[in-house]
Amino acid sequence: MKHKTLYILLPLIVLLSLDACNTPGIDEQFCNEMEREVAVRNCRNYQTKRRWNNIHRKLSVRSLENLRSGCISPFDSIFMEHARDLGWDWTLLASLAYQESHFIDTIRSRSGACGLMGIMPRTAVALDIPMEEIFHPGINVRTGVEVLRRFRKGFSHVSDSLQLVKFTLAAYNAGLGHIQDACRLAEKYGDSPDVWDGSVSYYILLKSDSVYYTDSLCIFGHLNGRRVYRYVREVLEREKYYKFRIDN
Repeated sequence: MKHKTLYILLPLIVLLSLDACNTPGIDEQFCNEMEREVAVRNCRNYQTKRRWNNIHRKLSVRSLENLRSGCISPFDSIFMEHARDLGWDWTLLASLAYQESHFIDTIRSRSGACGLMGIMPRTAVALDIPMEEIFHPGINVRTGVEVLRRFRKGFSHVSDSLQLVKFTLAAYNAGLGHIQDACRLAEKYGDSPDVWDGSVSYYILLKSDSVYYTDSLCIFGHLNGRRVYRYVREVLEREKYYKFRIDN
């Protein structure tokens, strides 16, 4: 049977499905934070509220049944095709795309990031992608995967596959240079530059402190490290949620 297309907005589904917070592997704090983010987002202003309400009207509780059947978004086949180029599960690529665009393929952020994967215009130019094509879902996802693949090459010293994913996600959000700054700081202070959890992630957080970002090892200077830390955590937690719903 052909399934209805599911426009999945995770925060709303978290509100509909609080039992996920009691599932092993799902971070309860993450679920709570996502609920708060929805509340804040809906109260920002009338235009934002109206925009989100228009999207939310495409959802129903029955949509959860489609997710259990393996459908996350209208772009699943694109994620499945291109995730193979990274050796990633397609649900991870879908989670990253949701983080960047909420699956709105025509979106342009205030910083200029375009489409499903949040491709910056300068990135499109560097990869010879015409701007008139950057909102095409297939081209946009393919471009994002190429960026991820190039960033991943910058962490050839990381042998653990999960740690490598975390480094790559962090670089996608903050840029390779900032993450390499944190690796150098970790090594300077006797921690491992090959481990994200509790090591490089710690120095990412410290890159908002002038004691650290003015260090000569920090070539790229100040960074809002909390944003990057949350980005990595949220993408991975959301992937767990997708898998939980698909499998249950």
